[in-house]
Amino acid sequence: MEYLVKRGIDSVRLSYNLPYLYSDSICYLAANDQAYYLMDDTAFGHFQNDFPEKKTPQKRYLYYGGNSKIVSENLAKIYVNKITTYKKSVNDFQDIYISTYKEAADFLVYAWVKSPEHFLNIVQPDFSITGIASVFNEDDFH
Repeated sequence: MEYLVKRGIDSVRLSYNLPYLYSDSICYLAANDQAYYLMDDTAFGHFQNDFPEKKTPQKRYLYYGGNSKIVSENLAKIYVNKITTYKKSVNDFQDIYISTYKEAADFLVYAWVKSPEHFLNIVQPDFSITGIASVFNEDDFH
């Protein structure tokens, strides 16, 4: 799944004449940490209020040994094998059904490209590394 998402993000970057992102193990550790944190948290967002040393994306990256001054994070939650309503814009909704990793990865990249804030993270010329983590939460499956 992570590979497919990264491939999609790299294809967007290349279409804007930007280099692909290098996979980085520290970025991955920070991303994986947040993914698992979100599985256990009722809120969905960028902050880990229970763990001050890992509260923000920047702090998580530093916690795992990173040293960059600029860190950004894109998050998404999708459902597999279940019809889900996706909010395309304020008054525009679309029902989607995802059943494969490829469909999930393609949809994540599509949704991030359509979101101005997420899109800016994808095409940020100063970014050269990434870490992508995905988790499957069986509790959300029913």
